Amino acid sequence: NIDEFFLGTVNKGIFLNDSKVSITATNLSPFHTLETLSAQVKASVGVGLFNTRTLSNVHTTFEYNQLKGSFTFSGIVDSFYHVSFGGQSSIQPNTYVFDLDSLSISAAGYGWSNEQDIQTRLNYDGFRVMHAVVKHNEESLSFTGAMKHTGEIDFTGTLHNYDLAGLNFWLRNPELTHREQGFGGSLDADVQLSGSVEAPAIALTAIGENMTIKQTHIGTAIAKVNYINKFANIDVNVRESSNDSIPTLTIYGRVPVDLAFKSVDHRFPDEPQELSVISEGFDLSILDPVIPDLDNLHGKLRCNVAIAGTPRDPQYSGTISLTNVQCIFGPNNIPYIVDGDLEPAGNKIALKNLTVKNPSSEE
Repeated sequence: NIDEFFLGTVNKGIFLNDSKVSITATNLSPFHTLETLSAQVKASVGVGLFNTRTLSNVHTTFEYNQLKGSFTFSGIVDSFYHVSFGGQSSIQPNTYVFDLDSLSISAAGYGWSNEQDIQTRLNYDGFRVMHAVVKHNEESLSFTGAMKHTGEIDFTGTLHNYDLAGLNFWLRNPELTHREQGFGGSLDADVQLSGSVEAPAIALTAIGENMTIKQTHIGTAIAKVNYINKFANIDVNVRESSNDSIPTLTIYGRVPVDLAFKSVDHRFPDEPQELSVISEGFDLSILDPVIPDLDNLHGKLRCNVAIAGTPRDPQYSGTISLTNVQCIFGPNNIPYIVDGDLEPAGNKIALKNLTVKNPSSEE
């Protein structure tokens, strides 16, 4: 029995409360130990903290008998996500085998689970995922790949027919969980990850269809991102309909960013950037969930903006026009209507012919 346990520093660490651990082992031998050993490990955690993640009601087991074993885990993450998995393990020549027969992540009636066993291998070369597919209704996520002990990585993943309403669940925003107040539509995506942990290369293609936010139609979005050598080449197009020849929003260019899978001093290096944002009447309601002080945001944005300079010292040029932009300013709960022009120039965006007013009782 472990009443309390802590390992770490002031900023991060592992804290366990009300925990129990049971270990039994038989057939111990100084020779061919793994071939003869039989063991069982059971552990439970009432409440735990792993850096910033909380765990509760955790139960895990591991049973081993002469080069073969089985394992289970169940618990609640961040007081919301119910996670459970179980599977088989074995020791083969120069390879450790871990196959998950079951995997489930769920909360509030929404969940994903594996379709077939998830096969993984660990050996001197590194860690490999042989086969992994998880599903929710008609949605699926599949991935395969490997990470070598040298840090080299090679993974591919495919997301098919993902219902964007699932974002309302993962983001855990109370406003988005209300009926027809969150995201809608479907998403297909393919990603290729290569290079190394310190210098990854990423190729992403994503297509969103019939996208909506708070019942506002966004349309079809196509995004392509290619990242290598600390630069991301971005090409995003949004159309009200896939048949439209002119997109309502276009974002393209080259942005310096360090996406290494480790701690870095600056995620956005002080290197030259070239980014263009062009809009022919894009509905601003898509920004409503990400601007906390503005509610019921909607209206049209027309712009042709070039962003140069560096991430720390951006240089703007072009034009921005706002038409009938309406919102409720949260701190005072007063509605406003904004119309007019903004003028990007240098490292500033100046107000030009801008009007802000409260709507009349008839509006």
